[in-house]
Amino acid sequence: MVLFMAHDVSTSQGREIIDGRYIANVLADDWGFWYDATCNLNTVKSFVNKFYSEGKLTSEEQNIIMNRIDKLLKIIEEEPKAKNWLKRARIGTSKPWYREVEEIVR
Repeated sequence: MVLFMAHDVSTSQGREIIDGRYIANVLADDWGFWYDATCNLNTVKSFVNKFYSEGKLTSEEQNIIMNRIDKLLKIIEEEPKAKNWLKRARIGTSKPWYREVEEIVR
């Protein structure tokens, strides 16, 4: 939330800007990364609403953050996806897209 409050989202590069085009390009090659990132962005949106309802955010702050997240999600969705991304998307969440973290035993 702090990141989106402090920085606008754009399709161009610049100082103090979240480069939506770069993020979309990276996510267009990896379905698992795309899935995790978009799920997390939507989770942030639910926290924004929760914090607003608890009085921890003003309506202006809520609108700024939500609009910027929505702008980033739109840029991500509009980016053409790679063939491997499309193939993996057909499988969806029925097969793990991540590697389990192994516990180190000492």
